[in-house]
Amino acid sequence: MLDPELRAFAGASDGLQAERELAALIDSRVTPLVRTIVTRKLRDFGSPRRFQAEDLEDAVADALLVLVARIRRVREAPDAAAIERLDDYTATVAYSTCARHLRQRYPERARLKNRLRYVLEHDAQFALWEAPGAGLQAGRSAWRGAPPDAAVRARLADVAGDRDRWPAEWTAASGDGASLSPLVDAILARAGGPIGFDDLTRLLARICRLEAGAAPAGGEEVERLADSRVGPEALLDQRQATARLWTEIQALPVRQRVALLLNLRDAQGAGLLWILPVTGVASIRAIAGVLEMPAEELAALWSRLPMDDHAIASRLGCSRQQVINLRMSARKRLSHRLGNLAGVSASRIDR
Repeated sequence: MLDPELRAFAGASDGLQAERELAALIDSRVTPLVRTIVTRKLRDFGSPRRFQAEDLEDAVADALLVLVARIRRVREAPDAAAIERLDDYTATVAYSTCARHLRQRYPERARLKNRLRYVLEHDAQFALWEAPGAGLQAGRSAWRGAPPDAAVRARLADVAGDRDRWPAEWTAASGDGASLSPLVDAILARAGGPIGFDDLTRLLARICRLEAGAAPAGGEEVERLADSRVGPEALLDQRQATARLWTEIQALPVRQRVALLLNLRDAQGAGLLWILPVTGVASIRAIAGVLEMPAEELAALWSRLPMDDHAIASRLGCSRQQVINLRMSARKRLSHRLGNLAGVSASRIDR
């Protein structure tokens, strides 16, 4: 079964008409739904200043790249690529994209969320269930299946906003795996009813001092690039430095570009390629062009970045040592051409 909204695209008489139908579908139905989900999910995650327009647009663009590639397959391979409910598939991709962005920006909080899910699913005193129209709910086993209660959320929000009113179990929490079960138990005791899984995660992150306001992995320079508190002159300098670096990268031989960009990471090993779309220097499509690969292919790889040298070697058809040599050559050329840049220094790529 094919979603009725896709039939005009799938049955178009020629490629030009198909692209027109696809563009209309993306503009009228897919993009608004993606934008709604991404905006709500990222801004509901925590401190609004951490997700500005650039972050939202980047997440929307990532989701659309995946969706456009997938919808095109409906026409290219109709027997193998049917989408029965376009809205459901779009929502799944949008939520997955948001989750990937949050994991990349806040790895400690992502780990906390994973530990919480494990506790709720494996500790007999707790339960995790889906409430129609309200998403995942968490609570005691005896509450399983109960609908969410707005009064519970309001009660917890009121207490969470005032540290002076926190129970002793909350203030003493460290957030490690051993203390999570009793902390969840203490929160549920105060709640007195089911609480949304995301709400519980947010409260735990606050208690464990892993709020979204904490610096994302990647170091202070990376944080400043995405932080709206930076003054306009400093932000302009940083963007100009990033743009200059990007210009020089484009002048590298293509194999050096691939070896450098697909492995680009900070001192802690977190990927750094996201800086380019976040700062508006280069879109994901532009990055794909520099790497000489389809944008859809880069979008599929995005969650796996940075790639290790073995994977890059496989793509380039060479040895791991040759990849290392290519990247070293790229660094030397960039360091020679740029020296140290304000905000994004050449040393940032020398890792």
